[in-house]
Amino acid sequence: MERSSDGMYHLEAAWHTSEQAVRSDSIKPMVMVGYETYEMRPELVVSNRWETFVPVKTDQNVLHYKYRFDFLRNKVSAPQDDSKLSPEFNLQIVDPGTAPK
Repeated sequence: MERSSDGMYHLEAAWHTSEQAVRSDSIKPMVMVGYETYEMRPELVVSNRWETFVPVKTDQNVLHYKYRFDFLRNKVSAPQDDSKLSPEFNLQIVDPGTAPK
């Protein structure tokens, strides 16, 4: 991705599951960058998809991040907190005009 002038980068995620016990109305996605977390909000046009903007320092060329999805899972006695964590992703940041075509 080309370096942005404001230092903010748009990230999106979708998570689909066939698990009947997952309460879809309880899903709270976030982006994790080291120990920092950035809450995601639902996209307006596409269902079951979320987005956020993450800041990146101007001297940084790579952003290492993961997605985390917190949710409630139905159990016999009461709903239980649960979460899923993605593998690590890398966002390569290049200066304007140097991005591959």
